[in-house]
Amino acid sequence: MSVIVDTYNVLGVTGVLPPEVAGLDEETLARAIARSRFAGRRTALICDGVRSRDLEGRDGARGLKRRVDGVDIVYAGGGRDADSLIERVIAEDSAPRRLLVVSSDRRVQKAAARRRCGVMSSEAFLRRLAADLAAPAPVVGRNILREQIPLDTVSVSAWIREFGSAARGAADLLQSAGRAEAAHAAPAPVPIVAPLPPRPARGAEPSDRRSARDRIGLDPSLRDALAASGAVDPDDLDMSRWISGVDPI
Repeated sequence: MSVIVDTYNVLGVTGVLPPEVAGLDEETLARAIARSRFAGRRTALICDGVRSRDLEGRDGARGLKRRVDGVDIVYAGGGRDADSLIERVIAEDSAPRRLLVVSSDRRVQKAAARRRCGVMSSEAFLRRLAADLAAPAPVVGRNILREQIPLDTVSVSAWIREFGSAARGAADLLQSAGRAEAAHAAPAPVPIVAPLPPRPARGAEPSDRRSARDRIGLDPSLRDALAASGAVDPDDLDMSRWISGVDPI
């Protein structure tokens, strides 16, 4: 949507903008628009008369048109008023419903209503500018998606291989992925160890009870290795200790 601003009608409004940005002229109004929600739209500030003889517009007419921060400042010309130029722009536009006309002037508002343009009063327009200027500026370079959904190093490496090792910020991405993995790493699982049934003293074992090696066919060398490691007692591999006293199915 394009925006047409009745410039001096807007600049004549008082009591809306905070004192630190009050007293706008054409240039400062254009810069304020470039920092507002209207940034990126095709915006023209239509002004009465001619601003200065030393400014040359794109069409070669001196002092009729200039651009400030992407916003066009257009002058109606010597002895001409902005209202007449706005009316002509509205009448000649091929898609008037895509126009937003900013003015509190009844003549301009009626011209916009006839072609079903959007209309906004100068006061409402300035209030929106004031709200946008008061909002905190976005942090440049902050990657919100990376913060919300960090990639792991394997995924980042795959993308770098896809687009080449010279991909911009490849080292930074890998470093960020490593930090994300460390921050989001799941805690190490705590092993659940069931207590073993109490083992009878070796001296109290029946003489006819076979050793665990004989009952489970444990290789002597493996038994010796397990005993040397101290991690597992070979006798604990005897499953008969676990099912002792359980009725068979």
